[in-house]
Amino acid sequence: MRALKTTVALLSVAISALVMTGCSSSNNASSEDFAFECQKDLNHKATKNVTKEAPETDTWRTTADGSNYPQSHEFGGCETLKSGWYGGHSKNLAGALFAASDFISGPDIEKQKQSADVEDIKKVYASGSVRDEIIAARESATPVPTGPGWATEDPTSGISVQIKGYDLESESDTEAKVTLYANSAIGMPVQATMHLIWEDGDWKIVPDTADYPVAMQSATGKEPSITWEP
Repeated sequence: MRALKTTVALLSVAISALVMTGCSSSNNASSEDFAFECQKDLNHKATKNVTKEAPETDTWRTTADGSNYPQSHEFGGCETLKSGWYGGHSKNLAGALFAASDFISGPDIEKQKQSADVEDIKKVYASGSVRDEIIAARESATPVPTGPGWATEDPTSGISVQIKGYDLESESDTEAKVTLYANSAIGMPVQATMHLIWEDGDWKIVPDTADYPVAMQSATGKEPSITWEP
């Protein structure tokens, strides 16, 4: 009997230890080393359902050019960067999709070369030689004049598109390849394929080239396999 009581007591201690160390189920990956503090409040559970239907979207953010981009308090981006991008996404497929959309809604490559904050470039693009080229181009560029007497454009005005859906080309816990489909401001269907990796605590874009980190291409006759629109 004494042995049985001892066994029960040890089991109770073990269960208590598991609860105290965070092994109970939770939406949040509290032990993850995130890029931004706000990411701790996001939903980091697996979101395999986005391979069949679009992730839940709270609102659609309207930019100065009239384009609408999806926003989520659940999956990010929860951090607004100085250059106009949104960082801080959940570590799952839904987070990767919102990261791809948030990239498209940010400054185009010409504005990146002229005015994007170098630290923001590091937060958005994955490390490597192409990112180094993008940073070098930014550091050697002549700053765009600002202040009284100079016109200031919205950072999204160079990429006026309306997202309508996506294809997930490939995916894993730390990598995703996403093709976003959209209608441009002139009504032309376009698509952009983005390779994203989880690096330094957030989803980052792997740029194709310094001149065209993510190339927009014609998508005439093509439709996304998954609809994602207001």
